[in-house]
Amino acid sequence: MVACMPRLSIAITLLLALFVGSPRAAAQTSVVVKLGQELDTNPRRVDGDPGPAFTASRVVVNLDDRRDIAQRGMLDLSLDALGRHVFGLGEEDSLGLSGGASLRGDVRDRGVLGVSLSTRDRFEPARDCDAAARCSANQDYRAAALSVFGARDTDWGGYGVDTGLQLFRFRPDGDLDRLGPTGGAWLELQPTDPLRLTLGYDVSAHYYSGARTTLGTNGGTYVDPDESRRDTEHIASLAAAWRTTRWRLGARYSLTLSRSNSSARSYDRHVVEPSVTGLLVGDLLVRVSARVVRARYDRRASLDATLDVDDDARNRVSVTLEHPLAGPVSAELGYSVFTQSIALSSDADTAHASYVRHIAVAALTFGWRSDQ
Repeated sequence: MVACMPRLSIAITLLLALFVGSPRAAAQTSVVVKLGQELDTNPRRVDGDPGPAFTASRVVVNLDDRRDIAQRGMLDLSLDALGRHVFGLGEEDSLGLSGGASLRGDVRDRGVLGVSLSTRDRFEPARDCDAAARCSANQDYRAAALSVFGARDTDWGGYGVDTGLQLFRFRPDGDLDRLGPTGGAWLELQPTDPLRLTLGYDVSAHYYSGARTTLGTNGGTYVDPDESRRDTEHIASLAAAWRTTRWRLGARYSLTLSRSNSSARSYDRHVVEPSVTGLLVGDLLVRVSARVVRARYDRRASLDATLDVDDDARNRVSVTLEHPLAGPVSAELGYSVFTQSIALSSDADTAHASYVRHIAVAALTFGWRSDQ
């Protein structure tokens, strides 16, 4: 079931794009292709000395389609494909595919009801370790989420709720495959025209394929084959956004409390994410974003390999400059640095493990848009 969901949802996305909606319905379709060259100082994503830097080529294709349905609904479709080749380090080559479909309809008193399906699929052709025990990133997984949501606009903002199901399959370790329900609610306040505040709360349960572990008297962990691992995750968040004619400022804070029946698997995590986007000079667009993570884990040495599978649990600073060239073509320069965030731990032997990764990129973007 887990393995089939991503391919199934992408097939549904393509079928809906072909057959849903009348020819006279308003529609908007966009296609973006990005070709980039990168310099990556740590493509293996390893702690300590990462060794020499490598160059890489990246191709990203994005397809978005939005159309009205029966004058009271909206269908959103998206499909993204990514390919990356690391020169001289073929085991780190990767392919990514993600898709999404959202169907929502208006109800009376400014309400909306809808359903959405999203998937994310990432492949790595090989995962090898060298003589220094430096291994590939294990970014090889499948994920899917199905949710039903409702929302309502008000004169002062809006509010909404959602519930659904999440699936995750981690190819390097089947014990980390999981399935579980999700739920959430949000409240948006707009005290002034350019300012928006959003409060959110999400809860999810994860039921794992593998057994839970227990902590022995000697400090080691042992597998309990009689009971499967179960985690519960609570996330509270506060976000603020401010818009002007040329600038957009944002900031988000979230607190994650994850509790597990398996020893050395619980953690608390604080995340602050500021961002600035705007026109610096003329048509030169600048985007600056950061993520500051502070977390405490039961034991650093026994963290799941899936916790930072996409560097989401690490500190990050990114700067991007983009400028149109001619017609649908624009040029982009970007730089990102990632550092270790899992340094606060009761496990003193590994509490100071270092991690640094720098990525510089130059890319050309080709974009097309059609309005009907």
